[in-house]
Amino acid sequence: MSCYEPSMTGEQRNESDNFWGRLIPWFCDGRTRFVLWRLALKDLKAKYKSAVLGLLWTAIQPLLTMVVLSLVFSYVMRITATDYAVLVLSGLVAWQFHSTVIQSGTTAFVDNSDLLKKLAFPRSIVPASVVLTNLIHLVVAIPVYILVASVLGFEMSWHFVLIIPAVLLHTLFLLGWIFLTASLHVHFRDMKYIMQALLQAWFYLSPVLYPVSMIPEKWHALYNLNPGTNIVELYRSALYSHTLPDPVHVLNLAIWTLVLGAAGSYLYRRFSPNFADHV
Repeated sequence: MSCYEPSMTGEQRNESDNFWGRLIPWFCDGRTRFVLWRLALKDLKAKYKSAVLGLLWTAIQPLLTMVVLSLVFSYVMRITATDYAVLVLSGLVAWQFHSTVIQSGTTAFVDNSDLLKKLAFPRSIVPASVVLTNLIHLVVAIPVYILVASVLGFEMSWHFVLIIPAVLLHTLFLLGWIFLTASLHVHFRDMKYIMQALLQAWFYLSPVLYPVSMIPEKWHALYNLNPGTNIVELYRSALYSHTLPDPVHVLNLAIWTLVLGAAGSYLYRRFSPNFADHV
């Protein structure tokens, strides 16, 4: 399947991308997939160029956070260390993917300005490669989570397979988000700092470090409108609580995904023809 007509110029191709061609370049032709993988691999090599442990740092960072928090909460607040450790780690697995994609994706067009100016290719590949790079990180982090949880005596169940649709829905949400913020960032460079501040507040407003049960029940309806809550709870139902996901979280996240997909698609289509002049 090709995303373009053979006679199109690079600019025309960027203009003609359909909705899914813009948001999910994997559906495009072989050349597009090749460029996507090359960008993702380039990012991975650059990030871990001199690191001995390489991709394992993806799992080590949340593990260290888990150890510190478990010690604090188990000894200071008298919470069972093992259960809390696994609960926190399941939330951190989701949040690390979430926050890294948003931070890196927001600046994706500006960070790859040389490519945008010199080469004619579907520009949607640039933010999509950020998502792919961090999906690779997530694929490494989840088996490490399973190993650590097992060592701590936490048993897995068949509900673990529900992590696949959770990750897929989360990925679509992130694609819509970063197409929106990356398109805005080309013209409004403060977006990077706005996202950093937002993510810091969002982290504590989402149940990454605590269970939803700690929130007063009268606030649950409002709290569940937070997509961060929906995302963490979908991961946690598969990795920690071993239950079917709450339909409320699935529905809310699906609605957020559709809204962000439409908004991100619109802004990308409006601004992309002039990206090379502003990055």
